[in-house]
Amino acid sequence: MSKTISKDRQSGKVNKLKIEFQKSQDLQTKLHKTDGDPFEILYFDSLINLQYLDQYILPKLGKDNGDSVKDKLLSLFQAEDVSSKSIEELADLLFEGSVLFVFDSVILSIRASEFPKRQPEESALETSIRGPKDGFVEDIKTNISLIRRRLNTPSLCLEKYTIGKRSKTKVVLMYLDDIIDPDVLAEIQKRLEKIDLDILTNIYDLEMYVRDRPYSVFPTLDYTGRPDFIVQGLNQGRFALIVDGNPTVSFAPINLLLQTKSPEDTYNNFAFVSIERIIRLLGLTVAGFLPGLWISFSAFNIEQIPYLLVATISVSRFGLPLSAPIEMFVILLLFELFNEAGVRLPRAIGQTVAVLGGLIVGDAAIRAGLTSPTMLVVAAITYISSFTLVNQSLSSTFTIIRFTVLLMSTFFGLFGVTIAFLLTLFYMATLSSFGSPYLGSVAPISFTEAVKSVLRAPRQYFKSRTEMTSPEDSTRGGGEQ
Repeated sequence: MSKTISKDRQSGKVNKLKIEFQKSQDLQTKLHKTDGDPFEILYFDSLINLQYLDQYILPKLGKDNGDSVKDKLLSLFQAEDVSSKSIEELADLLFEGSVLFVFDSVILSIRASEFPKRQPEESALETSIRGPKDGFVEDIKTNISLIRRRLNTPSLCLEKYTIGKRSKTKVVLMYLDDIIDPDVLAEIQKRLEKIDLDILTNIYDLEMYVRDRPYSVFPTLDYTGRPDFIVQGLNQGRFALIVDGNPTVSFAPINLLLQTKSPEDTYNNFAFVSIERIIRLLGLTVAGFLPGLWISFSAFNIEQIPYLLVATISVSRFGLPLSAPIEMFVILLLFELFNEAGVRLPRAIGQTVAVLGGLIVGDAAIRAGLTSPTMLVVAAITYISSFTLVNQSLSSTFTIIRFTVLLMSTFFGLFGVTIAFLLTLFYMATLSSFGSPYLGSVAPISFTEAVKSVLRAPRQYFKSRTEMTSPEDSTRGGGEQ
């Protein structure tokens, strides 16, 4: 009687499963009749290794050595009994690349997944000169292994989440439990558990759900395509978020100065790296405020400019149809167009369009009397400075700041630039990343942390971890300087 009930229950599950996927033609259902145990197999032919199934599993099940098919599956292939699982759980197994073997009273599952993936290669986001050439890929297991093999310690913890009612996207939280601040860990766990959405396809959507201020223009989570940089962050008390299908990994807590660092800094001479970091900070300031500052001086506060430079500007602007602020707006918009075209087009064509287009259009605009050489030089210096930024999200933020400052300088001159600078500074001071101030080491001021953030001393002089992440273990710091 119990066998009959169990048989009806399993057949009912399978029938409902078939009905749910009746419009999915990649779901294969095949009935195999044997002398002892007739069974039916279910699988998605787009998600499993068909060669493994047809040439290895099924031939072994067909051999007559006295054992039943169920015994062979359990002994030879370590099949899992999934008879008690619900229809939704059985569907998840199929999505994960499992093959279901349905018998009269039992359902067994074997993992035979084969998902398309690429081999780790150098990240397109951050070029490597002396550092490792392996970068994150779209496969979450590969990304975990790239981190795990660099941290051979039991304190490296991994928590798995499934987010998205429809997509059921795999998300992994990684951290070092003897270093990370427990309050930070509890906060990110709480935010991950609260996420409720249908589909999660990219890591940026996840960031919007877990970051402190979703509508802030400044990124309060950083990202990278290099495993060695993630390992450095974990060693400083940060956590990492890995989303299946994404070749970048996000991490936090962070601050503004961290976003100006490059993964390659660790592999270069400390004096050279210190100079490079100062140049990046200078580039950050120039990228945001130079156009507005130039307009305020050349159009409103011209008495602050040396006389010879005033004469040069006056001669270069003679006969131009546009005012200085509008001219700068037009030039910056053209640079944005060239930059967008260079990014969206195929790499070889995009670089050609961006370089030749800028040269030809710039030269033609000067010859046609539409713009002055000084304006073009200022705009070019601005965009070259923006390319020194490692984090592209931060670069996009400073594009917004650039146009805002230019607008303020158009109406209020040097006073407008000063107000825009102070408002930007005050706004950043209000931001935090999981309890860590966004202007950490600067506001609140910490001389030691400021020196460590901007300059890089020889490795043996920094043996403590950063105070910004409030690590449990503040000693034996390393990697990130």
